[in-house]
Parts: sequence; C-alpha cells; structure tokens
Amino acid sequence: MLITRSRTAVQPEFDHALDTLSDWVRDSDSFTEVVGRWAGTPVQYVPLHQEIRALELSDLADADDLGMRLGTQARLRDGRLQITAWGEDVVFARVSATIAQHRLPPEVRRQLDETDLPLGAILKRNQVRRHTLKITRPDQYTERDNPPLMQVRALLTLVGRPIAVVRETVHEKLMQHRATDPRTELRFA
Repeated sequence: MLITRSRTAVQPEFDHALDTLSDWVRDSDSFTEVVGRWAGTPVQYVPLHQEIRALELSDLADADDLGMRLGTQARLRDGRLQITAWGEDVVFARVSATIAQHRLPPEVRRQLDETDLPLGAILKRNQVRRHTLKITRPDQYTERDNPPLMQVRALLTLVGRPIAVVRETVHEKLMQHRATDPRTELRFA
C-alpha cells in the first residue's frame, strides 16, 4: 500500500529539524556519527547483506558515479543503524553502498571481509571524504511504522578518487529519539 505524507500544524518545526539534520549530513564525513550525535547515543551498525558481484544495468548510476564499467566487480553492502531500547531494536536509518573494491587498500578490503563495522568507521583511518550528491524527502512510502523521511546519496573519495557510492535513508524513529535541540551546532571532537 502506498501512503502519501500529510501536512500538519507542526510541520514548520518538523521541517526545520529535517533541514538541520540535512545540514549536519552534508557537513560530515560520517553519516553514522551524525545519526549517533542526533540521537545522543552511539548507534549499532547491523549488516543485512554483503556480496561481491559484477555491476549490472540496475547499477548504472553507481557505476557512472564511480567511473566504472558495467561488468566490473564491486562490493555491495546493505545494513541499518539502530539502538536497542527496552528489549526492542529501534531502526534509525538504512544504509547501502556500492564499493569499488579494487581501489581500496588491502587492509580495508580485509576489514570489510572480516568485520561488521560500518563502512565509514573502516574508512575513517584512511582520511576518506564524503561528498553529498543529493538529499531528497519522499512524499510517498510503503512503511507504516517507521517511514523514511530523508534519502541521501553520497560519494566517498580517497585522495580524490571515487571509492564508493552510499545511499542513506533516515527513518521517522530517529526524529522521535532526537536528544539535542536541532538549532544547536554539531561539533565533532
């Protein structure tokens, strides 16, 4: 069932909070850190799927952004960012990535193979930069309990060379668990 988002009287305050979160996402090299800071608690990355396969026609946009040809091997990763509260998993965001495996240092490839760390945490030591390409707010969705509020597409680069395209979807529960005043600045240590 397709649901259309309705507008309410509190919409301006909510829109302001989403605009602030969008600014935080644009100005950070780590989506996971932004989600944790917004919620006021560390979040857990839960891997859902990972595979290495040839890029297909359905991956054309990612292949173009990465400067790769269809048929080239890439690592695809899907997961979610969540906390566990009162014995239940609370999903704040879903994340996925198309990774140019052959452009990564061997140690990074090994960590991707052997750990469940988020991509940003693995790449942080390598001074990877995150460049937001697009942020959108879906007007229609199918999830009733925790609908998506914001979709982000970003490019990760290492020494200026594209190494991954990431897609990040912020869900309503993140806004419900906001621990900070959205007017404050995000400061990274």
